[in-house]
Amino acid sequence: PLYSSAASDVYKRQEYGFSDICLGVPTIIGENGIERILELELSGEELKQLKISANAVQQVKQSLKNK
Repeated sequence: PLYSSAASDVYKRQEYGFSDICLGVPTIIGENGIERILELELSGEELKQLKISANAVQQVKQSLKNK
């Protein structure tokens, strides 16, 4: 089978400590779509920036629920 890697916006279940959120993360893509999420080891600063992004997405998600 042919596989490639790409950044993909995926629904996160537990990766990187986040759940119930869509974030752009590195993935392996195969003939059936996303085969798996590559959970890379992030530096402290990278994890901090990812958390800031995740919190921003959660805030938008919550504001849309309240409308």
